[in-house]
Amino acid sequence: MTEPPVAPGYQFDHVHRLGSGFVDGTRRALFLNIPKNASSSLAHLLLSAGFRYTTAFRTRPVPPGYTVFAVTRDPVSRWISAMSEYAITVAHRPPEDLTVEHLRRLRDGTFVPLDQHLTPQSTFLLPTMPVTRWLCFERLADDYRTLAADVGLPDGLRRDNRSDPTLSRRLRELLSDHDHTLIRRFYAEDVRLHVLVTRARGGPVAGCNLRAPHPAGRARPEP
Repeated sequence: MTEPPVAPGYQFDHVHRLGSGFVDGTRRALFLNIPKNASSSLAHLLLSAGFRYTTAFRTRPVPPGYTVFAVTRDPVSRWISAMSEYAITVAHRPPEDLTVEHLRRLRDGTFVPLDQHLTPQSTFLLPTMPVTRWLCFERLADDYRTLAADVGLPDGLRRDNRSDPTLSRRLRELLSDHDHTLIRRFYAEDVRLHVLVTRARGGPVAGCNLRAPHPAGRARPEP
């Protein structure tokens, strides 16, 4: 299985490979890791409670009876957070400069995800790991509390690696209404997924396990 296309020279790190997750055979539960969707917070909590990291289900199905859970996030919010993190930790550039540059690339149709945090969420959905319980990033505390009670997961979820809210607000202010539209167009499958999960409010979500064509996002040049 090949990783999705990202900017030249970038290699997916081990933890964020496609099909990676955290499994507990006793609880019969598997957390499907989607980067930038509270993955660090959930990973730290689950590892401390006996879950282990795995990529075993990249090529073979999750056993019957497992609860497979994952988090979806609003694509614009995720894009802003990912752009900020990449600028600070990888590019070592002012986040505002990098954001403006890649907004320009979205407008002219040349944008390519820089790393796994900007890779479409739908790319991480594999047929071997069908999600049975979706959590919504924007109401994560409530959704996780309900899931934990149902499945016997550990309490004490804390949000690690949170974006600087002041910086996020500055970056969001750089986006015009049209930029919002372009981001949502590029991540169209993620928008569809997020809407379905948001409307379900913790209930069953149908139609969320099909992977989008690869690459999932496709920018279009301005007319």
